[in-house]
Amino acid sequence: MMKMDILKELKEIIEKDKEVVIATVIDAKGSTPRRIGAKMIIKRDGTIVSSVGGGLAEAEVIKAAEEIFEGGNNRVLELKFYEGKEAKGVGICGGKMQVFLEKIDSLEWINLLMENREEELISGTVITCENVENLFPGERVLIKKNGSFVKDSGNNFINNLIQKEMLESSIKSFPYLSTLNFEDKRVTIFFESFFEKPEILIMGAGHVGMELYKIAKNFNFKIVILDDRKDFANRERFPEADEIICDSWDGMLKNLKINSNSFCVLVNREHSLDQKILKNIVEKEAAYIGMIGSRRKINTIFETLKKEGISEIYLKKVRSPIGIDIGAESPEEIALSIMAEIIKIKNKRDKEITFLKRNYI
Repeated sequence: MMKMDILKELKEIIEKDKEVVIATVIDAKGSTPRRIGAKMIIKRDGTIVSSVGGGLAEAEVIKAAEEIFEGGNNRVLELKFYEGKEAKGVGICGGKMQVFLEKIDSLEWINLLMENREEELISGTVITCENVENLFPGERVLIKKNGSFVKDSGNNFINNLIQKEMLESSIKSFPYLSTLNFEDKRVTIFFESFFEKPEILIMGAGHVGMELYKIAKNFNFKIVILDDRKDFANRERFPEADEIICDSWDGMLKNLKINSNSFCVLVNREHSLDQKILKNIVEKEAAYIGMIGSRRKINTIFETLKKEGISEIYLKKVRSPIGIDIGAESPEEIALSIMAEIIKIKNKRDKEITFLKRNYI
C-alpha cells in the first residue's frame, strides 16, 4: 500500500471513527521485516490496515496502541528480532526496529497532503523533544524542498531549525530520522516524503518501449508514453498506459513536468531525438534517466552536449548504456534489464545514487 493510499484510508477512518493510532517504522537496523517508513493503522476495535511486520511484533504494536487510545502519550516502541527459533525476542530476523505510535484525531495535515499531492512536500513529525516549550511528540510540519512551510510547528525556533535542515539535506534519501540540536534544546524529527506513485516516462514507443510498457504494468508505476508518431503512440497499442502524449518533441518537452519521482527512459529510433530530449531533461531532478545506445553513440552525444554547455556533473547521472548488464539482446531482454535497474534504484539498492527515494508501503 502506498503512502497516498494510506492517507485516504486514514481520512475515511477518522471521518467515521474520529480517531486512530498510526504506527510508523522510524528506524531499522539489521534484518527486519519492514523498512523505514512502513506504516500500519490501528483502529479502536483493534483491527489494522497494512502491517509493520506481523506476528508477535505486530501484537506488541497493537497492545501499545490500545494504551494510547486509553490516554497514553505518543511514544516510540523498540522491537528486537533475535536470530534462532528458541530466542525470547519477538521474531527471528536478527535486527531491531523503532516504531513511533501516534494518535491522530484531526484531518488537517492529511487534507493538506492530499490537496498538495503533486507538490514535493516533506512531512516532519516530532518524535522526541527536550527543553522546547509547547512542542510534543506527534506534532507535524509540512514543508516544501525550498524551505517554505505549508504547515509549520507554531514555534519559530523549531521552524528555523527545520528549514535549515531541509536546505542542507538536499542529497539525503527520504525517509530518515534526524536529531536537531541548539544549545540545550534537542528535537528528533522523522522526515518523509508523500507522493503519488512514481512515473515511468517511456520516451519512444518502438519495440523496446512497448516491451518496457508490458513489464512496467506489473508494478505500481504511472506509465506515460511519449512519441511524435501517431501510429506508435496510441491507445490501441498501449491500452493500459496512464497517459499517452503524441505531439512534436518540441511541444512535448516544453510542457513536460519532471520531478524526483520521475523515471525517464530514452529509447528513440534516432540518436538526434535522444540527444534533444536528454539536453532538455538532464538538468532536471529526475529519479532516473536512462538512455539506450552503444558506447560510441553515448560518447558522441555526451561530447556534443558538453560543447553546448551541459555540465559533466549532470551527464554522469545518466544511466547509459541503459539497464542492468544481463547480456540483453532482444527488446524483451533489454526491457527487463531496464525495469530491473529502475526497481533497484526505486528501492534504494544502488549505492551510487543519492537522489531522493520516495517512500512506499
